[in-house]
Amino acid sequence: MSKPLDDDDDDVIGGLYENGHWAWDEKVNALVFKSDLPEEPPDAPQLATAILGSVEFREDIDLNEQNRFRKRMQRKAEPDDVVTLQDVKDVVLFTAPIKILKPYLINLLHLPATERILRALIFYCQYHLQTSDTMNNRTIELMTKIRTERSVEVEMHYMDNLEDLRLLVAKEYSNLINGSGEFAKFHHMGPSKKMRSMNRKESFLFETFVRMSIQIIWIALGRKSFDEIELEVHRMFKSDLFNSAEHKLTGDKKIVPRTPHERQVLIGHCIVKKYKVDMMSPLINEVHCSKRNIDHRMFGLGIVQYPRSSSRSTKSATSRKKSTLGQAPMYSSIELPPRGSDEYDELPSEFPTESYPRKPCDDKQRRKWLRRYQRIVNKHRAHSSR
Repeated sequence: MSKPLDDDDDDVIGGLYENGHWAWDEKVNALVFKSDLPEEPPDAPQLATAILGSVEFREDIDLNEQNRFRKRMQRKAEPDDVVTLQDVKDVVLFTAPIKILKPYLINLLHLPATERILRALIFYCQYHLQTSDTMNNRTIELMTKIRTERSVEVEMHYMDNLEDLRLLVAKEYSNLINGSGEFAKFHHMGPSKKMRSMNRKESFLFETFVRMSIQIIWIALGRKSFDEIELEVHRMFKSDLFNSAEHKLTGDKKIVPRTPHERQVLIGHCIVKKYKVDMMSPLINEVHCSKRNIDHRMFGLGIVQYPRSSSRSTKSATSRKKSTLGQAPMYSSIELPPRGSDEYDELPSEFPTESYPRKPCDDKQRRKWLRRYQRIVNKHRAHSSR
């Protein structure tokens, strides 16, 4: 019987000049390194479903399992406590299939930088769903009304807000793919970026992180509009062309095509069309967008202590707190104030150097999930050896 779990991906692959020898090459008239390992055929392009397979989170949790979760894994509640992002992560980790759980995934989900990505994604998806409903209603109303200049102004306001919120996601995602800061040990070429590329492990980690993020967003937003959340998250990270979530939707689940006005508002105009091999994700396109004026202070939100921030940033943070921490099952609408004409007049004479204190994640919960993973692995191995 084969083992249900394979820990080979956790092994560290050697450097560039290991398992080989140096030899003189007459063609280039120089020493070249020749590997002693057998040549491997190039990996064929794989879709996300080929990398992860079918990933189904458990929904039919019986009472015994619920009690076990509350007793062993759930965070201990405090007086006047509220539901936190850690609580949502705990539910997702408990219901996730064991085949996608790895120690490095558990460690990744318990990094402050990862929590910033998840919070930005939750905030963005909530506003995206809200704007999508608004644009759908406006499209129906415009069937019997005349489109005016005021209509264009309102829609451009929604588009600017969505582009700004995508920047909040993109700034954290850029750190992840570059292996900056806390993400260094998860880079596909190692912390020093000098190792052989671990493309198989990176593909698995990326697809797993995207799938876990979608589940976290869906639960945080009240378990609604899963298909729309999945489509938009895959589109942001992979583009329309490689959106595996859209390719698998058939029949009744097929999304109704959007009108050109809806698509412009929801997707924006920072779309760069290139060849498939040279295509960047929409998130990175937002960072390099030359079609709009970007307030680059947004790249430091939540990290850099600005001496003064615009009213737009302050009110946005307040709206975000109300929308994500409310006790009601359905969140109130997010209202972002319009851009002020004096935003750029508030720029300081020099770039701030002070940052907010680092907020660590719940390390106690992280150790709980690592111990649970090890117990499950040991149980499967003991069963397989019989």
